Amino acid sequence: MEALFLKILNMSITASYVILAVMLICLLLKKTPKKYSYLLWSVVLFRLICPISFSSVFSIFQAKPFDMTTAQKGGGATLSFIPADIGYMDTPRVTVGIPTMNSIISESLPTATPYASVNPMQILMLLGTILWCTGITVLLVYSIVTYIRLKCRMTTAVRLEGNVFEFDKIRSPFILGFVRPRIYIPFGLGEQERAYVLQHERCHLKRKDHLIKPLSFCVLTIHWFNPLVWLAFVLMTKDMEMSCDEKVLSENGADNVHEYSTSLLSFAANRRFPAASPLAFGETDIRGRVKNVLRFRNPKKWVIIITVILCVAVIISCAANPMENKGAKAWNIYKITRFDGEIPMKTTISGTQDGVEDFLSLQQDFMLEYDTDTCYNITPDYIQENSDYLIFKYDTSCASFLLYKGKVYPLGEWFGGLGVTSMALADLDGDQKPELYFTYSWGSGLHRSHAAYFDPYAKKVVIFDYTHWNKDMIITENNDGGLSLYNATINKMNSFVNFEIERTNFITDVVYENGQISLNPVANK
Repeated sequence: MEALFLKILNMSITASYVILAVMLICLLLKKTPKKYSYLLWSVVLFRLICPISFSSVFSIFQAKPFDMTTAQKGGGATLSFIPADIGYMDTPRVTVGIPTMNSIISESLPTATPYASVNPMQILMLLGTILWCTGITVLLVYSIVTYIRLKCRMTTAVRLEGNVFEFDKIRSPFILGFVRPRIYIPFGLGEQERAYVLQHERCHLKRKDHLIKPLSFCVLTIHWFNPLVWLAFVLMTKDMEMSCDEKVLSENGADNVHEYSTSLLSFAANRRFPAASPLAFGETDIRGRVKNVLRFRNPKKWVIIITVILCVAVIISCAANPMENKGAKAWNIYKITRFDGEIPMKTTISGTQDGVEDFLSLQQDFMLEYDTDTCYNITPDYIQENSDYLIFKYDTSCASFLLYKGKVYPLGEWFGGLGVTSMALADLDGDQKPELYFTYSWGSGLHRSHAAYFDPYAKKVVIFDYTHWNKDMIITENNDGGLSLYNATINKMNSFVNFEIERTNFITDVVYENGQISLNPVANK
């Protein structure tokens, strides 16, 4: 059930952006016939009930400030803002598609508690699922009970003609029923007023609005926790009613505007009950409808053509997911410069004394293994310019450390090896906080190399479960915009903090799947 709840949450987030887009377009179409605004709400319904969609470069999610890279990790057909395994993550992360919001939301989520039997996120997901199911149950029970009560009270209604019935205790007309719907109208309507009412209600039946509105309400009960869905339901209902009003006026002529608006006002003044149930189909927003009727004019053909084109474009762009950027030229991992050619084969490690004094003042408890051990700053320029990471290494013991926001973290083992041999900056999980990836080697008898990364959220080093025996490795950007591990050879070694490392054979890629950063399984074969 929790998995279903997460899927509904992802669909609701997607639909929220579509609702905002449709609301904006409806403002632009304020003076056009309401049937076009009513049509636009169909794409919102699609997003609320369908978890998958096609991809297109014309998707609204392709535009700034959206970044759906992380949301598309599970595949281009779906958008997953909340990962399915969020309850089991050490450091939970979500994306809402807008980079500036990702960090704020993710940092507010509770992290896993070491040695605890249950992850706090698991508790939150369970409580959320229970609350969601409770809300659905309450809304469905309420709507079904009110529908049954209304149907029972309508048993004394008098048939006027066909499927039209009159009742003396209703304030306005409505449609009741799904398979064989009936039209109920108040007693005492004038001949002209009754003609307008029946024409309006039959327009609803012709367009199957008596089925569309209950379907929309059922979808609303599933997404009841989203206030934008409630707003969309209200606005859709208004556009539905106004579009039927305009249909009646277009068939009877604009000269009947005042008579029609007068009939609407008579319903507004009538306060007799009961009103229609959510699963019935009653009249709403009389005041807004009267205003719309009074300013109604038959649009010109060129206005209709432009409006239709705009509506089709909006529906396609809102229904489509963004294209996955697989075939484009790769961008540098830290999104500063663009690679127009091959990734360089060689990387140079050069130690300096920049910031060493400040680093040593924070590392007072570190015991030097060699009297001649000297500390150097080996941070590459691009990492220093685009992050808060500073990497330091001793030139004899090869002990390697990270200085991040005033705290020192050891970077792997170094006894008998070369310590840190390569570094790369990447934001593979799309949380707008780049991780520091690095390789290191150790062991004098059995030389071994490892790859690891520093997680800025959890503030810890995570070592990949892979050992490369008797050789060194390098981690570097690849032409697909990701990271890869390669065999490496050390050249021109002046010291352990001044050398050149060259990549040779490909080993594997670093990937982000199912909320986890890991090595492609080929590395473990």
